[in-house]
Amino acid sequence: MPFAPSRPILDGSLTLVIPAHNESANIAEVVHSCRRVLPALAPDWLIILVDDGSQDGTAIVAAEAVGDPARLRVVRHERKLGYGVTVADGLRASTSDYVGF
Repeated sequence: MPFAPSRPILDGSLTLVIPAHNESANIAEVVHSCRRVLPALAPDWLIILVDDGSQDGTAIVAAEAVGDPARLRVVRHERKLGYGVTVADGLRASTSDYVGF
């Protein structure tokens, strides 16, 4: 049974930080899943994709998958900096009331 509360669980805004490196083959499915779930969690939501130096167009695929450009912010590293830096940069980029990763 799909997750579908009658109203969003959280009052306020929510950001989901997604760290990614060369995930073009997977990122569209991840973004589609997030688009199905996030509206049930918060009325105002955003995905921050932190592209950790990908060479395969990960950010482009994510932007195409999200549909609404206002729902996706991309933070891009020119070279791979690692998971910890990638998550931290995503958390710093958020201005939401709630943040997850």
